[in-house]
Amino acid sequence: MLAIYALNVVRIAALVLIGNAGYPEVAIYGFHSQAGWIAFNAVACGLVFLSRRSTWLNRSAERSADSATAYNPTAAFLMPLLAILAAGTVSRAMSSDFEFPYPLRFIAALSVLVYFRRQLASLDWRWTWRGPAVGVAIYLLWIAAAHFVLAPAAMPGKLAGLSAPLRDSWIGVRVLAAVFTVPLAEELAYRGYLMRRLTHRDFDSVPFQSVRWPALALSALVFGAAHGSLWLPGIAAGMALGWLVVRTGRMGESVVAHGVANGLIAASVLGANQWQLW
Repeated sequence: MLAIYALNVVRIAALVLIGNAGYPEVAIYGFHSQAGWIAFNAVACGLVFLSRRSTWLNRSAERSADSATAYNPTAAFLMPLLAILAAGTVSRAMSSDFEFPYPLRFIAALSVLVYFRRQLASLDWRWTWRGPAVGVAIYLLWIAAAHFVLAPAAMPGKLAGLSAPLRDSWIGVRVLAAVFTVPLAEELAYRGYLMRRLTHRDFDSVPFQSVRWPALALSALVFGAAHGSLWLPGIAAGMALGWLVVRTGRMGESVVAHGVANGLIAASVLGANQWQLW
């Protein structure tokens, strides 16, 4: 409580300083909404870290260097998505009503995926025609739902106002994230971890084909809830992606399906000026 109180004092002081320095939009739109989350999460994660390693807080704390560096399958499956969320929080805190530092999300996810590449290499990354077919079906469902839920929007004015090289670079990284790092991170977290963790505590030893419908449905609900106003098509997409992994036993199938769907959405954004989809 004392740590959160102290960080909140720092947050309010920084908010005033950012606005006073000539960046009132960053202070109002970005920093104000994100700094509290950053402080709270920093304290929460710090307490968890200390409680697992401090003998003052935990009698059974890990004491050996071997236990601290032991293989942790949960980290390999969850850290890519957590890196995207953490980088997104920082990125939005530095932005006004348009997120210029979005590439931080791509860089963070790519760095974590490279770090855990050896642990993740044991998964079956092969895919067949089923992946792209499911991806196209998800795209069509997403576009139909967005037509009724989202208001049409053009390219953000601040992005359109950039020079052509900067604008193209931002869009290029946004597309790369949509078709590569985001599908990998979300499939590892929701299908690779959560769906199997709901089946058994030792999730890493659970074959995908042994996952039953309750675990598949619950993981799809969580996946849908993470997609805001498009939660209903998100649940349907989660069910389709989960079914694909359970049916084939291949993580590669759902990643390709997810990437194809996101790639087609990106094509709609750029080709048909449907920026509300992003």
